[in-house]
Amino acid sequence: MNAQRVLRAAFNRTRWILQRARGASPGHGSYFEFLEADFDRRYGVETAAIVTVDRMQVDAGARAQMADYVPTPFGLLPEAVRAARVDPTEFCFVDLGSGKGRLLVLAAEAGFDEIIGVELSELHEVAERNIRAYAGRAGRPLRIFSKRQDVTTFEFPDRPLFVFYFNAFFGPVLERTLENLRASLQARPRAALFVWHGKRYFPEKRLQETFARHAFLKPMVETEDYTVFNARPD
Repeated sequence: MNAQRVLRAAFNRTRWILQRARGASPGHGSYFEFLEADFDRRYGVETAAIVTVDRMQVDAGARAQMADYVPTPFGLLPEAVRAARVDPTEFCFVDLGSGKGRLLVLAAEAGFDEIIGVELSELHEVAERNIRAYAGRAGRPLRIFSKRQDVTTFEFPDRPLFVFYFNAFFGPVLERTLENLRASLQARPRAALFVWHGKRYFPEKRLQETFARHAFLKPMVETEDYTVFNARPD
């Protein structure tokens, strides 16, 4: 996928979300914005504002395989955890392309034992501020970490994994990341779930084709918004 098509896909994803959120009825957009702002106020964070990929401080090669930062709907992770029927206290949560860290906060609220976000852009710094702000309000010890690094160099922790991906990157970066996950699970077998959110936000079939090529990802829950895969190398 060339850079122009990637940027168009990222733009279409953002436009689709905004149209869906704000175009349903008169005043719906204002209510949507109220909910977003209320979430940030409640947890003392700043996660609501979209950041387009052209504004991110990364090199052109990386930008060509990245998408806009769009915050994940706050009800989705609890729903996915329920659908997967797992005890989050037994898993390490990993958000691939974690942006401003909204999902890291939501994962803590869901009860995950250890939480790691991986983000290439300067949004990592926003995530770190959000983590500190949330930790100050939580009143309990938290194991939440945001790492600024190329996701293809990330080493998956040697423990049960709950991995989340929301179309933050694609192309060779996604291919290598999935292969790294497979190799990690092959070398150290353990329970692992992989959640892909945003199936209908991406206008092309390339992501579907990418996941289909990685046969170790076996769909166990499929909805209009997300798929939960059981990650199990044969």
